[in-house]
Amino acid sequence: MAAFGKIKKQIKLIKNKKEKIKMPNPKRRMSKSRTNKRRTHYKAAVPALGTCSNCGEMKLTHRACPACGYYNERSMFLPKS
Repeated sequence: MAAFGKIKKQIKLIKNKKEKIKMPNPKRRMSKSRTNKRRTHYKAAVPALGTCSNCGEMKLTHRACPACGYYNERSMFLPKS
């Protein structure tokens, strides 16, 4: 309860002084090279490919084969063509 009273007093002081609460900002501008050095780790990973056990075509690992519709030696769906 006492803490709430202190907060009310601080709010009144801020309103009386007409101060604005400022958020922290960077002291200096970050250079392009520094920004780019930080961003070097933001890159796309190459998807892991494997061969289908049924037809032998390349497919994404842990996914059903788009050519034959098999996954883990079981038919999941029939392809359109």
